[in-house]
Amino acid sequence: MGMRLFSLVMVVCLGLAVAATAAPSHPVELMVVAISSSQKAELGGDTGVCSPPQLLKLDDLGLSVEIDQRTEFHAIFIDRSGKQEGRTVSFHWLYGNPLRPLAQVVKRTVRKFAGQPHPMAGYSCWSAPAKGGKFWSALFPSSVMKRSRWNKSRCYGPRAVRVVGEGGEVLAQRAFEIHKKGVRVY
Repeated sequence: MGMRLFSLVMVVCLGLAVAATAAPSHPVELMVVAISSSQKAELGGDTGVCSPPQLLKLDDLGLSVEIDQRTEFHAIFIDRSGKQEGRTVSFHWLYGNPLRPLAQVVKRTVRKFAGQPHPMAGYSCWSAPAKGGKFWSALFPSSVMKRSRWNKSRCYGPRAVRVVGEGGEVLAQRAFEIHKKGVRVY
């Protein structure tokens, strides 16, 4: 009886070990990075085009970011499982509260890039603060912004990006917030 129990425990442990190594713990990842004009020129060289592997050199922006000039936000979809390689995914950029479309849906093919272990796809959107009113804001600096205005803004406020598979299933989603530099939302 003791030997059977021991054998059963060993089989279960071996099965769990195989299952744990068979699939990555996070089969997909969605990174979002913010890139300034100078960073884009540095990474993109003469063309100014940054591939997903180049963008991986930047830090993931986390839950929020402050901007004071035109800023590009790049979403990089990383398929650690390899199941999406060669397939088309759609990037849906959303803004506001409630969330609504910020830009047209764009489709990209998930593919391998030289020197990268996992297939990837990426796409970007941008936010550009208005240039007008700089004179008045310099004279009367504002440290607060009404939440209702922030929620409706196409430049500041809540953002989300969804990566949707060919069958319409959401493969990954990220949400973050854009704040005007030095301004608190109330």
